[in-house]
Amino acid sequence: MAQSYRWTEPPTLRIFGRDIPIAERVEPQIRAQSRRIEGEVAAKMRAIDVRRKAETAWRHAFTPVQIADNVWLRMTPQSVAFAGLHTTSDVLEGAIEFSGPVETDFGATAPAASPTPLPQLGSDVPDPGHFEFLVPLTLGYQILREVIQPVASQAFNTTVKDVDVYPSNGKLAIGLQFDTPPAGVGVTSDGWVYMTAQLKPDAAGTTLALDGAQLLAAVPNATTLDISKILDAARQKVLADYKPQYDAVLQQANAKLTRDLGNGFRSHGSFTSASIDKVVLLKDGIEVVVRAAGTLRVVSTP
Repeated sequence: MAQSYRWTEPPTLRIFGRDIPIAERVEPQIRAQSRRIEGEVAAKMRAIDVRRKAETAWRHAFTPVQIADNVWLRMTPQSVAFAGLHTTSDVLEGAIEFSGPVETDFGATAPAASPTPLPQLGSDVPDPGHFEFLVPLTLGYQILREVIQPVASQAFNTTVKDVDVYPSNGKLAIGLQFDTPPAGVGVTSDGWVYMTAQLKPDAAGTTLALDGAQLLAAVPNATTLDISKILDAARQKVLADYKPQYDAVLQQANAKLTRDLGNGFRSHGSFTSASIDKVVLLKDGIEVVVRAAGTLRVVSTP
């Protein structure tokens, strides 16, 4: 801490119309008071004990955070940096940044992690408080079967008695079994027609799209039919089932990230963005992996 002062107008004492300079007599008291204040501030700064607070926050950082039902956010800090203290209005603030990998665990509880000793404090904290992690959401193929059957019956103008949806070579395969196959459509011996498409996020990563759709003809020179309505219905159903899960996870996570940590610490967190990272076609369903990003601050009071 450094302190100094200067006169904008040196003080004077007017007696019987005469101005007498008194700066030399006042300044010793000013310097004495300044030394007193400097000593008090220095003592209070030492009492803050940044390292002790950093050690407490460091231990908290290893504790898994339940951000949704059976979904846990677990961080393993590896480095720490302290950018010093600064004042804003009447608040003294300091930023301590922990850096390390973040994992997503699933289950009723998350694996316990043993905190490591606090490493040497670094000093580079360019943009503290930001984090991101992946949240997978699973959708069953049954939801597609239920919506495709009536839409396909209308599109082909005949009854579709069964629908099958499954992954095949990285694509989504949709099979339709007709009671009476439409004329000119290539079907298998037991009345099935198959179509495929790739399910993937759009360029912005905000929604899902079915790309490269095609009807697989079982016989040569089969009639080419417009299957866009069927695939669009499938895509809309995926979105209808995926979006509520997506919104619910983020809402629960926002609520979990802001909480009392005890011992004078509070966590303040929120999500700033989320996008679809990738789509994986599993044996039993579709896994939509969402990359969520946000801010997280651990606030300590003296």
